[in-house]
Amino acid sequence: MNKNEKDNRNEKDNRFENQGKEFYTDRGYEQIQKYDLTPSMEDYLEMIIRLSDQQGYTRVNRIAESLNVKPASVSKMIQKLSQKSYLKYEKYGMVHLTAKGQQIGEYLLERHHILEELLKTIGARGDLQREVERIEHHISYDNFMILSDFLDFLKDNPEILRQFHQYKQNKK
Repeated sequence: MNKNEKDNRNEKDNRFENQGKEFYTDRGYEQIQKYDLTPSMEDYLEMIIRLSDQQGYTRVNRIAESLNVKPASVSKMIQKLSQKSYLKYEKYGMVHLTAKGQQIGEYLLERHHILEELLKTIGARGDLQREVERIEHHISYDNFMILSDFLDFLKDNPEILRQFHQYKQNKK
């Protein structure tokens, strides 16, 4: 191997070094974050805000039906969310969001809608609901806000969006 081949190989090998960064599994990142909600907890809060919208409350059975889980699973999660002060629950009764739960729930719902709209806007295909579910639980607030701004930018600049769609079409 000559010197140029060695230099090229070293450059390629350096691409894979962590360069001082620490890497974790997805679960590891979840454990080190300051946020105290798991993806599952987020799903429950998001659904509770959807179901509570008209009456200001919901019930265990409605949550279970909407998330396709058993009422016993909902009861366990409601206890966890109640302990974290996201909601108030009366056994066999109504589920009410606290002010904290309402605020987080509204953000989670907005995040879901914006991510879904962004994917539709850029022409994403497939099961967008599933894709949004995968993205929404693993994006930081700051990066979500950047994507939200990008969606607004695309709406304000339809010519750029048209050019992007044309670019995709030409690549086929």
